[in-house]
Amino acid sequence: MAELSLHQKRQLLEKGWVVIPQVVPAEMARAALHTINSTIESYLDSIQIRAHELKTDERLTSLLMQTDAFSLVESALGNGKVIPSTNVQCALRFPDDENEDLKRTPHIDGFHPTVDGNPGSVKPFIAIAGFFLNDIEQDNAGNFMAWPGTHGQFAKYFEKHGADPELKLGIPPVDLPQPVQIKAKAGDMIFAHYQLAHAVAPNLSHAIRYAVYIRMHHADRPKDSLDVLTDIWKYWYGMSEVVGKDQWKK
Repeated sequence: MAELSLHQKRQLLEKGWVVIPQVVPAEMARAALHTINSTIESYLDSIQIRAHELKTDERLTSLLMQTDAFSLVESALGNGKVIPSTNVQCALRFPDDENEDLKRTPHIDGFHPTVDGNPGSVKPFIAIAGFFLNDIEQDNAGNFMAWPGTHGQFAKYFEKHGADPELKLGIPPVDLPQPVQIKAKAGDMIFAHYQLAHAVAPNLSHAIRYAVYIRMHHADRPKDSLDVLTDIWKYWYGMSEVVGKDQWKK
């Protein structure tokens, strides 16, 4: 069974993400790429509809369930404890205009502000696994952008101030580090903490950026519980060897 190494767990602890090379075999990555491309043969107006149709497609869910990816995730969260989302996110980033603004604003998922009188809510999960289906070898090619260490930074804020669903994009008013644009090869997997600030970089390359993301829940986490926002390693049972006692709730 594949497991994250001690070094990989330490990187996940400190930065909030780790990239694991070549988790998905080349033939599976090509099959997923073909599945996506076969839905966009008509015109761009149909992409959102067709992407929705792919949310439960086995050729995409297999990137997690029929590779080493699932056991890698379990090695961090605990065997038998991982509940993957039943919907995958088919994430395409098309080439931008050459005059595209390069600045990006980060977000964390699950913060839903008040809309039309409906009260806002915060609905966190545990982690996210992303699978890259083509090479991303330069900056500004639709890269996954990450703000290192923000998972812990935000936990301290939420512990003091609480989690307000009205926070714009879920980002607390704190000083952020410089972001990193992740480079990867087709078949690589990124595994990130839920609370990591992230965004997608502009795509000034000639090619579409293809990725598939699957969100992870934990069997022991009560529904609607917000404890994961402050006790950020609570359900990461496989991380106990790298999370010190003084860090467990940081």
